[in-house]
Amino acid sequence: MVNFLSLDTDCTDAWDFIRSCRILNLPALGFFKGRLNVDTLIGLRDRDVLTQTIRRWIKAEGGEPDAARESPS
Repeated sequence: MVNFLSLDTDCTDAWDFIRSCRILNLPALGFFKGRLNVDTLIGLRDRDVLTQTIRRWIKAEGGEPDAARESPS
């Protein structure tokens, strides 16, 4: 299962967590397995890079990346 969540990076209470995920700039997209930060993608990326990265993360989780639904262009 894949969940997408957001985090208010202006909230000072979250800064320690943000640093622990190696988020030093925005936008950022983090991949977590359980509560462990496995990978973090920093910076604006084109659609193909995001799709490849998310498919790799899904595959690492044991899912089927080809079964992932994509939104229309």
